[in-house]
Amino acid sequence: MAIDLGANVGVFTERMAKTGADVIAFEPDPHAAQLLSRRLSSYSNVRLIAAAAGAEAGSFQLYRHRDFDASPDRRTTSSSLIAGKRNVDTANSLTVEVIDFAAFLRELDRDVTLLKIDIEGAEVDLLERLLPDPIAARIDAIFVETHERMLPNLASRTAALKTTAHGRAKPVINWDWL
Repeated sequence: MAIDLGANVGVFTERMAKTGADVIAFEPDPHAAQLLSRRLSSYSNVRLIAAAAGAEAGSFQLYRHRDFDASPDRRTTSSSLIAGKRNVDTANSLTVEVIDFAAFLRELDRDVTLLKIDIEGAEVDLLERLLPDPIAARIDAIFVETHERMLPNLASRTAALKTTAHGRAKPVINWDWL
């Protein structure tokens, strides 16, 4: 089982699907989710969830890239639940569903071999909630892209997460995969 949080248009989701693994792809941006659905329509081993994964469930604003309207296919990669991200336009947002990811894993009742997280700054809240939870031990490896370059206020929290996660048996976290 592999899970892709922030699947966008499915580049990594498709790579995981081609291995034969069951894959769950989360993508909250409706434009990206439509492209993702089209790209992965031939894969019976992929389940698309048109929602964000986060630290808590609810409805939240998803802020799009400031140039989204000029090039929506290209600019979906920068959509974020974080209004303070440098390249988003707070006037260009939409309400999306956010699923409590730790609760989702408990309901999934299945171990996860690989978890990819690229959720444009929201990874810090999610990991702060997930890592202390015993459910995290059901994940073998996490590959996460952090965004403190675009959100400098996350730097100290990201550093604290790296310290907390260092030396854990499970999940093993790769912080520098991109």
